[in-house]
Amino acid sequence: MPLCAQVMLTFLVWVWMYYTRLTTLYRSGMPVQDLADEAKAQAVFSPAVNPSDNFENLFELPTLFYTGIIVIFSIQATDTTYMLLAWSFVAFRFLHSLIHCFFNVIKLRFSAYLFASIALWAMWARISIQVLQKIVE
Repeated sequence: MPLCAQVMLTFLVWVWMYYTRLTTLYRSGMPVQDLADEAKAQAVFSPAVNPSDNFENLFELPTLFYTGIIVIFSIQATDTTYMLLAWSFVAFRFLHSLIHCFFNVIKLRFSAYLFASIALWAMWARISIQVLQKIVE
């Protein structure tokens, strides 16, 4: 279930990114081809709140989350602790995306990123221990 929620987050940010880009471009009146020029594109799209930056973020740490979920299922180690860590990661990633896409307060965004990262690294520490235990057995 947390895996589906993380994928849904990526989809929602993708939709929001295209909605904001298309409405901003429409309001600007700029021809679409002018976006090929980075300077012109930056003049149209606000760097302060940029959903495309958040969309890129969703292909960084979350890839470790997806891989971790696959490993957890493959070693048949699903339990309440993993569920809590997974849901914590997803919840803080949702919060991170909301902050990043709507008002981009760096201290808040970093806090959400940090707590999501801690949940992810705790999950991977536990996976590593369990995989090593299985190897030793």
